[in-house]
Amino acid sequence: MELRGQTAVVTGAGRGIGLAIAELLASRGTNIAAVDISADEAGVAAERLLGTGRSEERRVGKECRSRWSPYH
Repeated sequence: MELRGQTAVVTGAGRGIGLAIAELLASRGTNIAAVDISADEAGVAAERLLGTGRSEERRVGKECRSRWSPYH
């Protein structure tokens, strides 16, 4: 499957498997929308992905919190 020039939304892209998937797709020319519950971790992921080619960073919204989240 050719993904060059396509856009992928990767959830959990701030670390772990999500970040690895985002990096792999970006290395193959895919545009990445990196989404994570932690705005800080998503920012770090965006910085890492910016070095993979044509890219830009946009931050939208605010960090998500819920009473069920371990991040609250």
